[in-house]
This record gives sequence, structure tokens and C-alpha cells, in this order.
Amino acid sequence: MLNLFHQIRMPISDQWSLGFLWWPNGDVSLKPEVYYKTVHLFGSESSPSCANFALLQSAENNLNEFDALIIGIARRNFDMADYLKAVHSVEEATRLVKQLSKLLERGGFRLVKWLTTHDPVMESLSEPCSGPSSASVVLNEKTIHDVLGNTWDAERDCFSV
Repeated sequence: MLNLFHQIRMPISDQWSLGFLWWPNGDVSLKPEVYYKTVHLFGSESSPSCANFALLQSAENNLNEFDALIIGIARRNFDMADYLKAVHSVEEATRLVKQLSKLLERGGFRLVKWLTTHDPVMESLSEPCSGPSSASVVLNEKTIHDVLGNTWDAERDCFSV
């Protein structure tokens, strides 16, 4: 996902809790301007639980629109902004990618930074949203990815700790 927290709006009644002061041109002799964040931010103690609630609520709000497998994935396969799922076929992976993206779009989430061992799954995405993330490094001409705190070599499809 893009920054998960930035995809979740703060209720107007709570935006005061993320307010900050700004002095124009850095001149602290002037009266500061007051600004408020309208979305959750990385670093706020409440953001992870609010993000998790919003993700789960997206699944709950669409129970009748998607099959139980997709709803279950949304409920159980995310660790904050990371999603990890292994399936038996390219066809199943392609279907899951499309359906999960549709479900979470309804909740205001846009899934990005997909990684897979099969190019046809990536090609099925409606817009290119893959590529190296800040958690990817190149070692000996191989790209190694950080996935849920483990190291994944997508080319060989193996994990290491």
C-alpha cells in the first residue's frame, strides 16, 4: 500500500490532536499559524490501530460483494501494510490480486509494491505498481526483499532469516 496511514482520514472532530504550529519564514516573533493533519501519520501511537480497524472495516462493509476467501485474506493476511499469501497457481494468484485490490479500493486503500515469482501475475495489474521498495536491496546482482521481517529471494522463491 502507499503509506497506509495517509490513506486513512482523521475525523474533523479529532484533527486538533494532530495540529502543529508554523511560523512563516521561520520568524518566531510572529504569531504562529495553526495547521492540522487530515490523515493519520506515521509515528502517531493511534495510527496502527486505526489503520487495522479501517482495513477490517473495509472487509466487513463488503461481506456480500466478495467471496469468503477474499474477505478472509483481508481479515487475516495483513501485517500492517504488508500482505503475504502463497497460492498454488498463477490463475489463482491473478484472481486474488484483482479481487483484493477491488475490495480494498472500496475502503479507500490502494495496494502497491506487489512482488511475485510469476510475471503474468504482475502483468494482470491494471496499472504498474511494482518495483523496488525501500526494503529491497541488490546483493550479487540479485534483488533481495524484506518481507514481514524476513529476507525473500523472489528469483529462487526462498526465505531466509
